[in-house]
Amino acid sequence: MRTFVRGAFAAFAMGTAAVSAHAADLPSIKAPPPPPPVIEPFHPFQVRLKVGGVVPTDGSATIYDRGTGTWLGNQTVLQAVGYSLGAGSVFPVASTNISSSVIPMIDVDYYITKNWAIEAICCVSPAIT
Repeated sequence: MRTFVRGAFAAFAMGTAAVSAHAADLPSIKAPPPPPPVIEPFHPFQVRLKVGGVVPTDGSATIYDRGTGTWLGNQTVLQAVGYSLGAGSVFPVASTNISSSVIPMIDVDYYITKNWAIEAICCVSPAIT
């Protein structure tokens, strides 16, 4: 009987020790709740200032006759005065120079959804005469 009482007491002591070990693993202070999700406000309009550039691959260009003009019988006015040899020919007295330029732009967008927008771009390119 003595052995039985000792065994029961040992089982009881081990059981209480195990429960207290589980209680020690629990946090004593609750963690703060997670922050609420950030909801960004949706603004449908956007205005941006941009800078664009024109970089040509060649410094000059050739001007061709499209073949449209006022007719004088069988030939156009340009052919009659000697400026053109007909549609697809090069104008002999016409020339142009092409240079690089920087172009300021204003861009106005209206967002229909967060991913789809309608855009209007306004820019002015300097003209050198």
